[in-house]
Amino acid sequence: MATSTAVHEALTDILVRLVDCEADEVAPSTPLRDLGVDSLMTVEMADEIGRRFDVYVADEVVDGYRTVADVVRSVAHHPSTAARVPATAVVASSSEPLPDPRPSGSRLAGAAAVMVVVGVVIGGLIGIGGSALVDAAGLDEAALPPLPSATPAPTPTSEAPPPEEEPAPVDPDVPQPTLQQPAPRAAPGERIELAGTFPGLGEGAVLQVQAKEPTTEWSDFPVTATTAADETFRTLVFTTRTGERRFRLVHVPTGGTTPEVVVTIG
Repeated sequence: MATSTAVHEALTDILVRLVDCEADEVAPSTPLRDLGVDSLMTVEMADEIGRRFDVYVADEVVDGYRTVADVVRSVAHHPSTAARVPATAVVASSSEPLPDPRPSGSRLAGAAAVMVVVGVVIGGLIGIGGSALVDAAGLDEAALPPLPSATPAPTPTSEAPPPEEEPAPVDPDVPQPTLQQPAPRAAPGERIELAGTFPGLGEGAVLQVQAKEPTTEWSDFPVTATTAADETFRTLVFTTRTGERRFRLVHVPTGGTTPEVVVTIG
């Protein structure tokens, strides 16, 4: 289990190298912004501290970092670093063997014999009663009507599947948001530029950057962008987590989104 002291020492080493601060400045109550840590550096710091202690720090947790103590607490108390106590199985013992709940072989044989005798008696009574009923009604085998032949059931026909709904057509006369595809590959920690246009919002609209991996859902990345007077936007993101990552920008009040871009880190 990672102790708070060990996490604080590792975090101090990371911040000294990341923002060129003094080690004694990295106190638990020190705000990260006072050390010169911006949103991009916060992501890099979280990736590095998570790699050292083999934990995954979610983006929403990183977005809540305000002080040094916040970082130390999230890693030291991370579920993957908690010690696991194995469950102890308690077995009851007894000097006497437990009785076997299954019936013995002799009991099974006796029960089977009784069932055979009962079946023979019932079958005989039914046969005698049936014959007497036929004789009393004046019916014999020849007088009985023939049994109808079985008519094969009609083969069900497979119904055609309902037609798939087509997506609503996009009006070509209405400008749509755009997002330029950056370089398809980037090194860990390398800045990735996200730029494009978001028509209809005007100047000063805040766009939230979202990211996802192949097996995760979209989540907010701790970076935003603001539209200019010509409704363009530009921002930088980076991460040290390797693998395929997808990015897009969302205007939360209207729910509008840009197309997504794919970048492979590493």
